[in-house]
Amino acid sequence: MLKRRSEFLKSVLFLFDVALICACWLAAYSLRFSGFLEPVTKGVPPLTPYLWLLVAIVMIWGFSFQAFNLYRPRRMGSHVAEFIDLAKANTFSVLILLSVTFFIRGFEYSRLVVLYFWILGLLALGFSRMAFREGLRFLRRRGFNRRYVLVVGAGKLGQKVVRSLHEHPELGLRVKGYVSRRPEKLGRAYEGVPVIGTYADCQEIVQKGIDIVFVC
Repeated sequence: MLKRRSEFLKSVLFLFDVALICACWLAAYSLRFSGFLEPVTKGVPPLTPYLWLLVAIVMIWGFSFQAFNLYRPRRMGSHVAEFIDLAKANTFSVLILLSVTFFIRGFEYSRLVVLYFWILGLLALGFSRMAFREGLRFLRRRGFNRRYVLVVGAGKLGQKVVRSLHEHPELGLRVKGYVSRRPEKLGRAYEGVPVIGTYADCQEIVQKGIDIVFVC
C-alpha cells in the first residue's frame, strides 16, 4: 500500500514537472519575442518549430530527471539540497538541448530563448518542489503519509534520535519502539517510546509494519 502510494506521488510529480517545463519553454519564447527584455530586430520567428522541439525537450528532461534520481524520497532532505540537484539536472538538459538544436538544419533557434528557458526552469521547478514538499510536510503533521520506525538500541544515541523525530512531526516518522540487547530493558519507556523487544526479535518486529529502521 505504501509503495503504491509512493509510486503514485512520483508519477504525479513527474507529470507536473513535464507540464511545467513545457510552460517554461513557451514562456521563454514569449518573453524573448515580446520585446520586453530585448528588442526584436530580425522579426518574430514562427512558433511551430519551437512547438515541435517540445518533443525533444520532454524526452531530454524526462531522462535527465530520472538519471539524477530527482524522484527519490526526501523526507529528511533540505530544500537547498533538492534545488542543487534540480539545478544540475536542468543545466545538463539545457546543454543537451543546445547540442540537439545545433544539428537541426533549416531553422535557427534563438539562444536567448534557451537562456530564458534555463532561468525560468530553475525558478519554476525550485519553487514548485518547495511547495510540494511543504504540502507533504503539512499533511504529515496531521497524521497523513506516515512511516513507522524501529530504533535498534535504547541507549543515549537511540534516545537522541527518538527525541529529534518527536521534534520534527513534519517528517511523518512515528517511532513504534526500541529493541535492545539487554532483556532487562523490556517494557521500559524512553522518550515516551517503549522497548518492545531484543535484537533477536528484530526480524519478527520489522515484518509487523515497520518501514524504517534506525541502527543506534
